[in-house]
Amino acid sequence: RFKPKYMYTVPAYLTYITNEFKKEGIDPKKELPDLKSIKVVAENFPIPWAEKMMDFWNSRLSEIYGSTQLLTIAGPTCERGCVYEGKRGVIHFLEHIILTEVVDRNTREPVKEGEEGEIVVTPFSKEGSPVIRFLTGDKGRLISHDMCDCGRPFSGLQSGTISRYDDMIKIKMVNIWPESVTNILFSKPGIRDYSVKVYLDNEGKEEVDLYLDFEDGIDKEYTVKVMKELVDDIKSNVGVRMNISRVEGLISRGADFKVRRWIDEREKGLLGH
Repeated sequence: RFKPKYMYTVPAYLTYITNEFKKEGIDPKKELPDLKSIKVVAENFPIPWAEKMMDFWNSRLSEIYGSTQLLTIAGPTCERGCVYEGKRGVIHFLEHIILTEVVDRNTREPVKEGEEGEIVVTPFSKEGSPVIRFLTGDKGRLISHDMCDCGRPFSGLQSGTISRYDDMIKIKMVNIWPESVTNILFSKPGIRDYSVKVYLDNEGKEEVDLYLDFEDGIDKEYTVKVMKELVDDIKSNVGVRMNISRVEGLISRGADFKVRRWIDEREKGLLGH
């Protein structure tokens, strides 16, 4: 109805509304002729997915990088967007507003062009709670301005590949630390272990499945009661609704809790849409 010129979303939700448009037979090339750019944030995405989105929406796909500590963005992609001629674009730093560095996580020394490291930010205009060389916990690949033909003198980050070093996972634009879910679950007697799968359903909608492994001898009536309570507890305290079910036998093995308990299949799901 409003004929928007821009959209701002995450890759998973863009996939979802794309599928909804297809189901309803809506062609954005006809219904949204003024759409110029779609800006995505917060999630990785593969190149083929980006190319399909740009073709369907007849619009450039852009990406921005920012954080709560900045109160703004550290940089956007240039007019070439997220993907250009089959290659990933560059999120150019806004160096006159925020000093953005990429450093080796162990030595704290600047990484070389093309290498990955932790993103460090120093906003110049923040006064209420200033931060200097704030370690974001985000992992990014440093790209030189020479590797982009747009002419901007600012280096930046490779588009579509920014991730996290710690256990935080962003689901439906909500920052979730697995430890907070662990604390809620193990406050209930009888739960032995759990695992979580984050994925896109057939319509491209983000879903979270949580599987519980109860101790031997726990009766079914108790497990049903606990799972019902946990749906509400997790939604209230974490901010995301999870589909909870029971499985038999130990789920997890190994020492890395995030890898063995939390499985994120959203990027793989984007390729199927």
